[in-house]
Amino acid sequence: MAMRSQVYEWDLFRGQTAAKKNVVLGQPFSIMTEKGNTISSQPSTKATEFIVVEYFGSTASVFYPGNTGGGGVGTTTDWTTPAGGGAGTVYRGRTLTRRSIGGPRAYLQFYINTTGYFKDPDGVPRDGIPGTAAPYPLSLQFTACRKRKQPPVYILPGQSWDLKLNCYENWLGANDPDVTATAEGQVQCFFKYTLYDGPDAIIAVKLLENGIKITPENVDEFKRNLFENTMNAPVEQ
Repeated sequence: MAMRSQVYEWDLFRGQTAAKKNVVLGQPFSIMTEKGNTISSQPSTKATEFIVVEYFGSTASVFYPGNTGGGGVGTTTDWTTPAGGGAGTVYRGRTLTRRSIGGPRAYLQFYINTTGYFKDPDGVPRDGIPGTAAPYPLSLQFTACRKRKQPPVYILPGQSWDLKLNCYENWLGANDPDVTATAEGQVQCFFKYTLYDGPDAIIAVKLLENGIKITPENVDEFKRNLFENTMNAPVEQ
């Protein structure tokens, strides 16, 4: 097949060894080469392949408007939930830590060759897209706006690529700088992509050069138009 779509789901706990269930907070890690499939090198496209990542997401976090609970700055009661809730309270399906945060505060970033794909407003690629903005899995607690348009990720022929996560919150509530997953669903991510191969990859490059969105429908339309123009072209005598 010249075009095929695939979905990749990753979980920090599922199928991982004990060492690979652990992450260091604030330190990005690859779900391809470090935790997950742990292939020997970054995935890459061949000279006849073009990849378009259409959808992506990672574990969402919640932020509760807590208070100091009578403690001073730096005390263990800092930023606990009000009304007697405290750390450990479940809010929107997440267990809150003592900083009133539930979840890993995960960020997702694609890397093309060695450059981060998503950039901050100042034009510098940093952490990428937070799971709160692109949640996975979608649920009643975490839903994406129906009108939201995720920017596609284009991986051109001959490029290497990777997907890295960066977690900033110990979702188990401890103060340790690293944390180990204890169950499935604590840290997850996914992405859906379409691989264009052979002539379809060439068409995808042409569409990109002309500022046309790369979709299977647009690739098929390009082929139909090319066929019709060829059939209607005058034959030289």
